[in-house]
Amino acid sequence: PVFKGNNPAWNAHLDLQFEPPNKSWSPSNLMKVSDYLHLNIFDTKVWKKPDVDGQVTKLEKRWLGSIRFPFTTLYTASAKGRIEGVFEIDAPPHIIGYTTVHNQNASATKKPTGGKKEKEPTGKDGPTVPGTSHLKSTLQVCVALDPPLAQP
Repeated sequence: PVFKGNNPAWNAHLDLQFEPPNKSWSPSNLMKVSDYLHLNIFDTKVWKKPDVDGQVTKLEKRWLGSIRFPFTTLYTASAKGRIEGVFEIDAPPHIIGYTTVHNQNASATKKPTGGKKEKEPTGKDGPTVPGTSHLKSTLQVCVALDPPLAQP
């Protein structure tokens, strides 16, 4: 799903297949799984250019960052086999074509510049404050095992 704005919200349900090593669902075997669940976040930019044959549309996916969860963390998180909360996105400090908007909640939002070079935001969006470059964008996530697995 695609949503527009600085703070998009969507509820996407993804079903991912998982098969443990040696096809053993025992708690001791599941604790040996060293895999990670990776969630990659992309923005989609649409370019429309006139052409001799009409209008050409180009879609460009821009990687904004990722979050990763060790399987063992998800497995041992709770009896429900679920992790939920607000997590920092692992992203590069600067993404070409975006500026960082600092809000009052001490988090950062990446804002498209439309291909124009812009000055850092000031005023109601928040001033550029020295020493705030460590602020990260966040994503609220709920990841669950369904059905829940036997706990170790």
